[in-house]
Amino acid sequence: MYAVHDLFSEQHFGKKVQINNTEYYLLINKDSDSWVAFNTATQNVEQITLSEATQCSQSEELPTLVGMLSDALQKLQGQRNDLSHFIERTSNKLTEIRQYAIDRHHQGEICRDGLDQFLEHFGMEPDKEIFQCQVRIEATASIRARDPEAAVARLQYLLDGVAYSGHENADELAVTMDSLDIEVED
Repeated sequence: MYAVHDLFSEQHFGKKVQINNTEYYLLINKDSDSWVAFNTATQNVEQITLSEATQCSQSEELPTLVGMLSDALQKLQGQRNDLSHFIERTSNKLTEIRQYAIDRHHQGEICRDGLDQFLEHFGMEPDKEIFQCQVRIEATASIRARDPEAAVARLQYLLDGVAYSGHENADELAVTMDSLDIEVED
């Protein structure tokens, strides 16, 4: 048996200590009072504080300890593999959910704002698909104005409103007026 204070001055790998009726085997010294140790009851590796130890002794059971550690490491590796598979499955499922929401948006079932809020809420990448097309529109408008210049200004104001509406949805919408024929009705 060693006195607890002797643990601070000797090589201690493999020594057995007891804390609160639980036996530990010392593995790695982290600092003067802190060790990584193998808990024989739970068969887990834990950090312990040696100043809490009530008994300590040289381990005659080092080969047994190595076998127990090997078993614990295999168990840990299995848990690590399980966790990796779980993370991969979860990541794949989140990718499917994101794509499902984007597909529903493209089918018109979810509005752009709803999709953006959903993706942002769950910390997902935004949908950055941009569709570009050129549209030519011919329109006839009846505009009440005092003169042709005021009618052109009013029409330009309406077209600017259409162009601005695209910015609300982060769409790029350019509206140009190539030609304007004005007929004045009496």
